[in-house]
Amino acid sequence: MSDHSQRSKPVRLLTPQEAAAFLGVSVRTVQRLVSASDLRAVRISKSMRFRMDDLLHFVDRNDWP
Repeated sequence: MSDHSQRSKPVRLLTPQEAAAFLGVSVRTVQRLVSASDLRAVRISKSMRFRMDDLLHFVDRNDWP
């Protein structure tokens, strides 16, 4: 069983523009990160969307030492 059935509250998905603004990068950079499998995205038909948890996880994994 997938984990989405176990979630109790709905998750707001962010657009590529919102994800880029949150990360402080361009939309193209967000697209490149997804293509390189560095950032997870959700596909809704032909649209790309992002969970805030995935963006926060990306930031945590990419701390500058």
